[in-house]
Amino acid sequence: MHDISGINSRRIGRLDPAAPKAPARRADDAQSASRARDADVVQVSSTARFLEVLKKNPIREELVNRVKREIEAGTYETPEKMQSAIDEMMTDEGA
Repeated sequence: MHDISGINSRRIGRLDPAAPKAPARRADDAQSASRARDADVVQVSSTARFLEVLKKNPIREELVNRVKREIEAGTYETPEKMQSAIDEMMTDEGA
């Protein structure tokens, strides 16, 4: 069998990266970087704004359940409701 020598336990010095180290930033560099951060802009999409509005308006669960029951029973669409919907559409169109 071969002898395997033990691992050398002496300390290895600090390893330096292959790329050159960036120079330390000066105070005026830090201030200009701070100004650049102050100029950042956040844009909120219309979808995000819409979702925020939805979060603020609670779902009227009882109304939703009642309408579902009426649709299943075939009693939701009445002539009066259809006429009301038509009138509303005509008003919205400016007719």
